[in-house]
Amino acid sequence: MRYNSLLPVMAAPGVGPVISLNESLMTELVLLEGLGKVIDHVVKLMERRETKTREHFALLQELFDDFLVVHRNYVTLFALVRNALLIDIATKPEKKEEILAEVRRVFGVQRLEYDGLRTKLRSMAQGLVKSTDDPAERRFLWAIICYFLEHERPNKSFRDLDLQVKLLVEQGKDALLSTPSSYILGLLASNKEPDKIGRAVEAIIGDLNGYLSDVTNTFTTLKLQVHK
Repeated sequence: MRYNSLLPVMAAPGVGPVISLNESLMTELVLLEGLGKVIDHVVKLMERRETKTREHFALLQELFDDFLVVHRNYVTLFALVRNALLIDIATKPEKKEEILAEVRRVFGVQRLEYDGLRTKLRSMAQGLVKSTDDPAERRFLWAIICYFLEHERPNKSFRDLDLQVKLLVEQGKDALLSTPSSYILGLLASNKEPDKIGRAVEAIIGDLNGYLSDVTNTFTTLKLQVHK
């Protein structure tokens, strides 16, 4: 007769107590149940971490999208100033003062259109760069910060990044206000010749396109890191 080890094992009369299940099997079942709970807990932790990572990257993606909007606005607006100073005045020198006055007026008005978005972008980048330890994220955020700083390009080695951020914070609102558009506004208010201002604006456009490359490259590296 064959016996099923899962069935109760009956003791002969007067032999001893009844054994309901194989004890070794019970131990295995308990261990498996505990292991299953551990695995479930690990899976839930990983899912929460992935969700947090996706949410944080969505914030960085928003910053990058805002940056592209700001860059398009800057280049369009600065090109308008450059063309007016280098082309319009050159072809109509008798209307120099009239053209200059109109450029100042239009630039002053259109500059304010995306001022709120620029302020948000700068402030968030400066806040986040101080709180993250991820090298790729810090490179991306620092590239955005440098975009708005005159004569400041990202340090490719990033060995002194903490010091650069600290110095930026210590500069306070003066650093925040030192932007490409404020610099051009100062040029337009100066007594410099229109062609000199126009060439300076043209150089700034070239610099901004270089900064665009910095921001795009660092964001691409960050995105590949997150989605690998």
